[in-house]
Amino acid sequence: VLDERGQIGPCGIVASAAHTDADYDTMARAVMNGFSDVTHLYSGCSSVVRRNAFRVAGVVEAGLEMSALTVQVIADGCHLPLPLLRLIYRCKGADRMYAVTDGLEFSAAEQKEGTLYTQLNGQPCLYEDGVMKLPDRHAFAGSVATMSRLVRTLVRAGIPLADAVRMATDTPARRVRARGKGRIAAGYDADILLLDDSLHVTLVMAGGEILTEQAEEKDVL
Repeated sequence: VLDERGQIGPCGIVASAAHTDADYDTMARAVMNGFSDVTHLYSGCSSVVRRNAFRVAGVVEAGLEMSALTVQVIADGCHLPLPLLRLIYRCKGADRMYAVTDGLEFSAAEQKEGTLYTQLNGQPCLYEDGVMKLPDRHAFAGSVATMSRLVRTLVRAGIPLADAVRMATDTPARRVRARGKGRIAAGYDADILLLDDSLHVTLVMAGGEILTEQAEEKDVL
């Protein structure tokens, strides 16, 4: 899958480690066999554990340490605290770290605090504190974030605005080889968002056509 420079090969497929308890050595073998990405780092990922008296690194440590791996982050302010976002950024930078909403269908709807919803797969989930939780509240059940919310959270974490925007646009577009996406430049699709000073969306353009000029509802995060 990878060429001699460690880039995605002609097939264009990005193999990403997701929801796995693999250890560091297993991830090293995965990279040798074409894996080049980690799906939403820390969420559904193994981390360092003890085997007898010895500590063994996991997927999180592999994602942070291996230059061959890019990593996704659910930067909604719930899945990852700000110090972890800063740590990942310091390890990977804006070219190897990018934002993913991991959003459920509820991301595009109004949510009411404390309401119990049912996902399309039949899984009940509770909207509370800006995130979906399992009804017993022992774990998250998914994100309701928009990409603009992720950018706001990354900036709150102390990441420069230009890098936060890059992690929501150019970096993921290059990661999946989405031609004509991720930049404002000649030859690229005119898919553009305008944000106000608080980084909320005020205008949406797709393919050069303005779809809406309605301001995004302000969130609490």
